[in-house]
Amino acid sequence: MPAAILLVDDDPAISRLLEIYLGREFVIARATTAEEATATLLKTRIDVVLLDLMLPDRPGWSLLQQIKREYPAIRVLIMTGRSDEETRKQVAQYGADGIILTPSTPAAIKQQILALL
Repeated sequence: MPAAILLVDDDPAISRLLEIYLGREFVIARATTAEEATATLLKTRIDVVLLDLMLPDRPGWSLLQQIKREYPAIRVLIMTGRSDEETRKQVAQYGADGIILTPSTPAAIKQQILALL
């Protein structure tokens, strides 16, 4: 059974591009808010979450902490355009499994996912 990926991003263009590219190899679910992501996690087996930090209903950091607390086996990659040292520290502090600096190619994102599985 292919790995299941949850894309959590409120930008429909980015989500759709990743869904098309990654959908060739993985089962894809999408959410545009933390609330939608939480509902998806309750009803769907997910292996990896690609999580944007800027969500409309609450910060991505908050959702990351919830995922790590409630679903410790799920791997989480943070997607952000911020490459500063503070962001990198927070990624490690909150338990994310890695960071995807945007913009990034779908092929590079796929490689990071495969490295986690």
